[in-house]
Amino acid sequence: MYRFVCLSLIASLTACAPGRIEVGSRVEVGSRVDGGIVVPTRQVIRPAGRSIEFGGRPVDLVLSPDARTLYVKGNRGLLVIDTESWSLRQELHFPANGGSMHGIAIGHDGSRVYATTANDLLWEATVGDDRSLTLTRSIPLPGPEGRGASHACGVAPTTDGRTLFVALSRNNSLGVIDLEEGRLVAEIPVGVAPFDVVLFDEERKAFVSNWGGRHPRPGDRVAQSSGTDTVVDERGIAMTGSVSIVDLEARRELEQIETDLHPSDMELDPAGERLYVANANSDTVSVIDVRSRRVVETIGLRPDPDLPFGSMPNALALSRDGGTLFVANGGNNAVAMIRLAADLDGSSTVDGFIPAGWYPGGVAIDDGHLYIANIKGIGSRDKDADEDAEPDEGRWNVHWSMGSMTKVAIPDAEELEAYTARVRADARIPQALHAWEVKQRGQTPVPVPTRAGERSVFKHVVYVIKENRTYDQVLGDMPYGNGDESLCIFGREVTPNHHALAERYVLLDNYYCNGINSADGHQWSTEGIVTDHLEKSFGGFTRSYTFGNDPLTYSSSGFIWDNVLAGGLTFRNYGELGYSEPTPKDATFTDIYDDHVSGTGRIRFTHKLDIDRLRKHSHPDYPGWNMRIPDILRVKVFIEE
Repeated sequence: MYRFVCLSLIASLTACAPGRIEVGSRVEVGSRVDGGIVVPTRQVIRPAGRSIEFGGRPVDLVLSPDARTLYVKGNRGLLVIDTESWSLRQELHFPANGGSMHGIAIGHDGSRVYATTANDLLWEATVGDDRSLTLTRSIPLPGPEGRGASHACGVAPTTDGRTLFVALSRNNSLGVIDLEEGRLVAEIPVGVAPFDVVLFDEERKAFVSNWGGRHPRPGDRVAQSSGTDTVVDERGIAMTGSVSIVDLEARRELEQIETDLHPSDMELDPAGERLYVANANSDTVSVIDVRSRRVVETIGLRPDPDLPFGSMPNALALSRDGGTLFVANGGNNAVAMIRLAADLDGSSTVDGFIPAGWYPGGVAIDDGHLYIANIKGIGSRDKDADEDAEPDEGRWNVHWSMGSMTKVAIPDAEELEAYTARVRADARIPQALHAWEVKQRGQTPVPVPTRAGERSVFKHVVYVIKENRTYDQVLGDMPYGNGDESLCIFGREVTPNHHALAERYVLLDNYYCNGINSADGHQWSTEGIVTDHLEKSFGGFTRSYTFGNDPLTYSSSGFIWDNVLAGGLTFRNYGELGYSEPTPKDATFTDIYDDHVSGTGRIRFTHKLDIDRLRKHSHPDYPGWNMRIPDILRVKVFIEE
């Protein structure tokens, strides 16, 4: 008998709304608590300042030179916001495909805006007299030969307006675009999955953040991320990050500086002496001395140093005097305010945190205000996000997301102290710390623990993951549940086993889903958190629609089975993060079912599971994902074992 265990996931999946709500009280997602909104992570969203809400998911932003206009890039296209009236003036959809997870810039004279799409285009938009945008041309950015689109990210135009440099994520290169000719003229190889680009040394050189770090060396353990060999640890998680220094005149990489994981957004100080790099999968910011080309300080960004992983700093803004750094902490729904060290030998200080919307993913600054792009807004939904949506209240689609922009005055010390207290309460910092402490010291096991981290008496846990259906679609007909029978499509007559399990054990009618679709849902289910990649990739998931096949999408905190093994326990996996293909490849659901019932054995299967550690603990013949494979085949394998 295998011993199963399902550990508490405490970094982001904590139990209730803020501390003033008693444990065990019934607080539904969408409820209002002290003016805030409870979201499925059980955090409360109460952004400071003023917010604008709109359809889609904003991931990056740039201010016009006069700071009167904010240009925002989202998964659908571009937004134009008037910073004085704080109103949305225009929404401009990309004609071909959505936006990539990073990359928008404005020309030096303010007349052009450049933004990258999820596939293989750079869009140039002209700024009109009324500050509106008109898409004027697109420049192709082809991907690696035979491997699809480039998924271009960060962009940096030169001050003379003749050249633009772009991070080509899937090409592992820095692209050189001749803006006068309107074409990509060269590519400079850098590290794995370049994300952002910053020009320096009078635009003769560039820094490029390599989200996937360095390329493998002989003897490294590797796994493929979007077609590129990537260095991974024993858990299968990408384990390096780096910043390339590129000679733009010679068009070659000079060297790479090692950083923490998922180096993403970068900011160069006004003197050109220090480069700041947000490391989203390590909860840190690296400070690089430009002259010596080394990391001189690593700033921790967790609201409490005793917290486990989960802050995910992913975007930066620097004050004009270079003395204060603002960092978007996606996992804490806040922007950190850092007082930077006066010299390279000093230490920087996190002074406090400013409440933002749900998962801030971009931040900009003018003389007196911060502008924050909140990828998931306040957790609400917008049918305007889908032009084909039917006006039917009560019925929703996972693609109808709503993001938001926040404008907040830079706080003084007293305001920042109050803001920080709000962030700690709303992001559930005390509860997460309590769970972590309980887990470390251990307690007497009880059947049903009241808080995350407490021990249970159960020795065997069967964890069943079923995706792509809402509670109401399957269990809305359960008379004692908090459901809507009118939305029940696959009721008792279709799903008798689901109903039997719910009646025998527990209904979980107020257990809310943190994931939107398969790509991030499986990460929530197996890691209890999702990374910056998955929150920002809704423009097209071009790098990967991850299903256990991309080490760059995994959290540095690891999977549930890593915690199981670290605790000296055992587990067995049946199908999760696996994919199976029948032979012949054109076999239909009916073909496979008939072959199984008849016992002819004509149809065979090949099974693929890319995470080595999980594969070693998985049944070798259990079918993974493939909708053409009837569940009766899976049941047979499970029962036989």
